[in-house]
Amino acid sequence: MTDLAEELAGTENGSERPTGPLLFRSGSQLGVNFPKRLVELVVAPYEEPALVDWKGRLISETIARGAYNGIQRRAGTNRVRANRDHDVTRSVGYAASFHPSHEDGLVAEVKLSKTVLGDETLELCDDGVLGVSAGYRPMEPESESTEWQGRNRVRILKAWLGHIAFTADPAYEGAKVLSVRAAGEGIWTPSPTPNLDRLRAERKQREYDRLARYDSPSS
Repeated sequence: MTDLAEELAGTENGSERPTGPLLFRSGSQLGVNFPKRLVELVVAPYEEPALVDWKGRLISETIARGAYNGIQRRAGTNRVRANRDHDVTRSVGYAASFHPSHEDGLVAEVKLSKTVLGDETLELCDDGVLGVSAGYRPMEPESESTEWQGRNRVRILKAWLGHIAFTADPAYEGAKVLSVRAAGEGIWTPSPTPNLDRLRAERKQREYDRLARYDSPSS
């Protein structure tokens, strides 16, 4: 579909906004531009499996390339907001632009507001303390926007982005800062729960191993 055809199609993927609770998935930070208060993010990595909670059970999930096609037309009252820790009452800014065709995933530039929380978020992003997480829903009907590959593996083919969150506990273990542009000075803040972080990582690894055994041809 051409860019013009996508712009005439409505919302993302030509579908209406889906209903139901948001699911949370992580991305990674690309860079920080202090003068313009912009943080460049991979909101949702493409084709990268992650162990996530899916309606009360842990599964391996992959966001398919093209799942967010058309999101770049969202603007005005429909534009995507950014917050801290998926708390919509702690807004820090909004998505100024989207690039859904980037090879790494859905890329966005988030403009951080000139507030106390916005300033703190900008500094912590520059320090590499905060991760990135997306609140999203599969498009409806879900049977057409998801592709199950066994009982415990799913690919998301079409998705609607509800918000972007800056969080210290992203779902993707590989989320990391790739580069920092025009960096300012900041104070490093250690994780307040290092033991809990380690236990969560060990638990996710055990679940990956269990799912791999469950889905293997010899099982």
